[in-house]
Amino acid sequence: MQHGQGAATYRDGHVYHGGWKEGAEHVQGTFTLTLADGSKYVGQFKNNLPNGHGTYTFADGEKYVGEFKDGKQH
Repeated sequence: MQHGQGAATYRDGHVYHGGWKEGAEHVQGTFTLTLADGSKYVGQFKNNLPNGHGTYTFADGEKYVGEFKDGKQH
């Protein structure tokens, strides 16, 4: 179980730099998530969900830059 600071590149191409707590991406971390539809999230993560400041770029190029809470724009 991951715990502490580090970096991971997953098989699907997702990249995470930050901390883990009891196996979950947590604390201040930056996660680059590229989805199958071409959208992308770069920002802070907590408990495996976008939480804190981040940028979500939609497949059509539109962007949301701001706060996220429990995976949703906030």
